[in-house]
Amino acid sequence: MSPLLNKIMTWLSPTPLNVGVAIDRQRVSVVCADATGVVVGQTTILMASPCFTGDVTAEIQVELDAAFQRVAAAYGARCPRVQIVLPDAAVTWRVFNLEHKPQKARDTTTLARWRIAKETGAQADTLCCAWQWLDAGDTTQRLLAIAFNRQWAEAIRQASWRAGLLPHTIAAGAVYVWNDLQTRFPALRNVAILRIDTQQWTVMLITKGVVEYVHGRWRRAETDVNEIASITAQSIKAFVCAETDNVIDELIVTGYENDARPVMEALKKSHQYAPRWIQPAPCATLNGDEQPSDLAACAAVEAR
Repeated sequence: MSPLLNKIMTWLSPTPLNVGVAIDRQRVSVVCADATGVVVGQTTILMASPCFTGDVTAEIQVELDAAFQRVAAAYGARCPRVQIVLPDAAVTWRVFNLEHKPQKARDTTTLARWRIAKETGAQADTLCCAWQWLDAGDTTQRLLAIAFNRQWAEAIRQASWRAGLLPHTIAAGAVYVWNDLQTRFPALRNVAILRIDTQQWTVMLITKGVVEYVHGRWRRAETDVNEIASITAQSIKAFVCAETDNVIDELIVTGYENDARPVMEALKKSHQYAPRWIQPAPCATLNGDEQPSDLAACAAVEAR
């Protein structure tokens, strides 16, 4: 089915669906909800070839195409938007302090891409980049930049298009998680968030409701909970000690209970933290156009 025909059928459908597709190293997770947010379908598609470990091979492209074809076969005729979720472990986040803002958005994108490439050792032309300004200080402008491998972004986008699906956003999982938490708990201001599942984990540090630090990593084994707890505690301590304005009042662990509980116990035992567990909403990947968070402007990772 062509994307145009898919869109026409969406307009004619009395009960459109929202579909989120999360791509991990060897798994594609799909959640589908109706217009009221009620989950009407979930599935997991396992992949033989690992993603995000090098270049996109022909075998991986075939598997991505097949995964999106399955999504289209199940939901395509009633799917007005597909929100694609990238793994945090494959996305690079940085906050840069700048003396002046570039005058044009294109120049800001070029600068963000160049700065991330310089810090990570990547070639700038291999990255696609999104960004937003965090605040407007008297002497310093602070830029949040997010970068993702351009080849992988294009492979995912092409797989979606070939299946007749229209990508509404392509974003890091942390974006959706923070959007969802702010919607459910609008009072969150100074908080550390540890997001964990079977394949990856992410530390997010937020002060005054503004995201200051995000770092995602792949899990090495199911028994790596002590390492995760240690790095999380060290990240919080380093952040708080770096600036007097850096304040963390609470640590939240979000993930399904089997993944979250072991690392919460390690944080309590070895680092004297008392984290609060929040189960992720099944529809955390299905936010609409109006996303109430400071990451809304960075939701789409666009190749420019």
